[in-house]
Amino acid sequence: FRNVICMSKQNHGHDNRLMKLLCKTLLAAKHCGQLRHDFMFTSIQCNKNLCAKEHRDENNEGPSAIVKIGPTKTFLGVKNGAGNIDMIDCWNRFAEFNGSHFHKTEMGSRSSDGEHYSFVFYVVKGWASANVVDVQRLRSWGCSIPSTLVFMNNNLRNEVSGEALSTD
Repeated sequence: FRNVICMSKQNHGHDNRLMKLLCKTLLAAKHCGQLRHDFMFTSIQCNKNLCAKEHRDENNEGPSAIVKIGPTKTFLGVKNGAGNIDMIDCWNRFAEFNGSHFHKTEMGSRSSDGEHYSFVFYVVKGWASANVVDVQRLRSWGCSIPSTLVFMNNNLRNEVSGEALSTD
């Protein structure tokens, strides 16, 4: 389970500075209103120079947040209930969405304008079976790991709306 909660056998037991920094970044985004205060995650996916084609995240419970960092404007496209794509700015700011719904990312201009990185925060399926020591370590870094009851209530609320979760 360690690999799906951003801890690998190679770094287990060692200081994971990137994970800590990303957790603190997400916490700051909550405080400045870019994310809901009750947004929770168990995992962070880091991508370099990636524009994702339309897909659904099969290993994801649903609620997700993305931020793209780099020299080029970037958008998250989320398919709405009418089948249209809602484009949400995720360049140097967080955007919430439901990863189990169809979504994609697009660059506002040429992707060759320099390196860009994206960080996707989400709750991985099977998170409730995580090792207690790993969960405690992640919480100490600032990860907001959900409790079962709180997560189920939030996920139900997000599924009922069925739309991109923008904080604008």
